[in-house]
Amino acid sequence: MGIMKLGKKFRIRAKSDFAMLFDRPSRAADSVLTLLVKANTLGYSRYGIAISSRHGNAVKRNRVKRISRAAIRQVMASLPAGLDFMLVPRTGKSMSVEKIANSLTRLSAKVAARDDLT
Repeated sequence: MGIMKLGKKFRIRAKSDFAMLFDRPSRAADSVLTLLVKANTLGYSRYGIAISSRHGNAVKRNRVKRISRAAIRQVMASLPAGLDFMLVPRTGKSMSVEKIANSLTRLSAKVAARDDLT
């Protein structure tokens, strides 16, 4: 499983798509991140990252986003297709690519096994 290059088509960019994802998603969480998931009709998965200001100033928030994107690139090929993922990293935790990648893989499998994805 190689590292996948993620272009614009794999990112959730529209405000309406973000709003749709935050409106009654399937959720899974652990000590590293919360994952919000909804089905899409595109045939491939997309991702978004939501970082609250509780993570600190812009420099710290951007660091968490960079680490999260690196983790997504590592595991995107193994994620279930046809889903929109929103990553919400937990505050107060030391972030690493490995922690986020492991958490994302585990939580996405947990959510994909459910029947309530709409």
